[in-house]
Amino acid sequence: DGVFDIIEDVSVAIFTVEYLLRVYACVECEEIYKEEGTIADRTLKKTREGGGDADQFQPIHKPYSGPWGRFWYVTTDFYAVLDLAAILPFYVDLALVSEDIAPTTWLRALRLLRLLKADREADMLSKFDDVLVAIRPALIATGYVGGVFWILASTAMYYCERNNPDVGGRLNSIPNSMYYTMQMLMGEFVLNNEFTVPGKVVATFIAIFGAIFFSIPVGLFGG
Repeated sequence: DGVFDIIEDVSVAIFTVEYLLRVYACVECEEIYKEEGTIADRTLKKTREGGGDADQFQPIHKPYSGPWGRFWYVTTDFYAVLDLAAILPFYVDLALVSEDIAPTTWLRALRLLRLLKADREADMLSKFDDVLVAIRPALIATGYVGGVFWILASTAMYYCERNNPDVGGRLNSIPNSMYYTMQMLMGEFVLNNEFTVPGKVVATFIAIFGAIFFSIPVGLFGG
């Protein structure tokens, strides 16, 4: 435990210094510009050096200037909020005398947010968001079809198993059937041995549809 405590102390110290330096320097940030129709990777500096016509560039991020600049940076910038949430539990824990105070235990779990700091370099969350926007219509259509099938399959399971004493009344209504139907869509068959023959046939179709259904978003993200 002592080795891990030292590693944590050093890591938090480095994160804290880096966080404070970013908060201090945020007011000096230049406006970032982009050219219409291209990736936003050009800056005002490039324009000043003759990299393009200034009229073709549009500001996409204003500096945090003014007396409230640092405050707005700390409270509105995603990574600033993330970093504060990641390091703050350490200092809250340090300030408390007892380590077994239940209301503060959940704060320690926020330390796992440090794992997301790596995204600042890889920009994975931004890429994931771009993919979601691009495939949103297909995801909405897939979700709609899946929801309709869920209701229909739950209704079919209800009519097949409502009078089956082996299931113990678990499928005595469509809402109750929806819970077990969702499990079957996810690949679980907790009551399969107790189903009647018609119920097993319906469950088989549910399993096949579930495999097809969940392969669609996987293919969309992979493409």
